[in-house]
Amino acid sequence: MKKTVLTILIMTFVTVFFAENKNIDARTDGVSGGGDIVYTKPVKAVIFSHKLHVEERGLSCDMCHNGLFEPAALKAQEKGDFNMDSLYKGKYCGACHDGKMAFASNTQCARCHTGVKGYNAYRKMNPVKSPISGPKADIVYTSKGIGPAKFSHNFHAKAFGCNDCHAKHFAMKKGGSNMKMDAMYGGKFCGTCHNGSTASAVTDCAKCHKT
Repeated sequence: MKKTVLTILIMTFVTVFFAENKNIDARTDGVSGGGDIVYTKPVKAVIFSHKLHVEERGLSCDMCHNGLFEPAALKAQEKGDFNMDSLYKGKYCGACHDGKMAFASNTQCARCHTGVKGYNAYRKMNPVKSPISGPKADIVYTSKGIGPAKFSHNFHAKAFGCNDCHAKHFAMKKGGSNMKMDAMYGGKFCGTCHNGSTASAVTDCAKCHKT
């Protein structure tokens, strides 16, 4: 009887929690985040909330997507070391969940591990969505004396991940990088790749600036 009551209470909590957080779309500086990420390996199931970490805790994308996690969702669980031992050593979630920055990864297990029942309840209300993507619209840069330059996220995202450009070469916030052609000629900003070898050179003005 006690076991049945406890199961009902847990399922009620999980259902209410996920109902309140349904269809979350975390955003920071105008760049779409990933909503909730559901890890099912090596155990079912751990649910990571971008909303909690990005909007409520104020973390920026590059605090995690700087080597701890690849930008593509669920890449971490494909690796053989994505387990609690690694977390205890400060990898993955353990980089912050060390008992100082955030609660330790070897405590409060139920806050992350919802189990099979919690996973099934979550999936029922949150069907699998398409992969994470960046802004769909082109970013248009304007400057004096020359026509505007357009940057396509759709085109570049087919070959690169978010952290290939952010935040090493470009700020996450639209308009946050004070770009100048002299800097690009020196290999900064677009010039990191557009050097005539990796991609078309920044000296080929008409490639970007449409008049």
